[in-house]
Amino acid sequence: MSAADVDTALSWGPGLRWGVMGNMMLNHLGGGAGGIEHFFQQFAGPMTSSWKTLGTPVLTPEIQKKLVDSVHAEVGSRSIEEVEAERDEILLGLLELRAKRPKTSLPTRARSSSEPCDGFDSSQDCNDLFGAPPSF
Repeated sequence: MSAADVDTALSWGPGLRWGVMGNMMLNHLGGGAGGIEHFFQQFAGPMTSSWKTLGTPVLTPEIQKKLVDSVHAEVGSRSIEEVEAERDEILLGLLELRAKRPKTSLPTRARSSSEPCDGFDSSQDCNDLFGAPPSF
């Protein structure tokens, strides 16, 4: 996988969302109808286990409460559906703008599962950290 492949994947994937909303608001939406509270219930364990390489950070209940309170302050009285609609409207606008520029056009060819990943030995697993194969 080349640097261009990584840049393409990020700029056409999570990078679009990161340009619209910050990580905490995206986590709030990632929790579905349960919001940030459900996100932490579902993902705090796996998320913090990857932090071991960072030293000894701990996502304590007190820190989670500060984050939850802060997200709720940012959300205000808007529902999950309203925040999702806001995000989606901006994302669609960004996609329309980007589609007008040939240099940033979305890749159209997906790699076949039988093709080796560019830049990888064919005996290596080229799936992403979550086990999904690359789609370009």
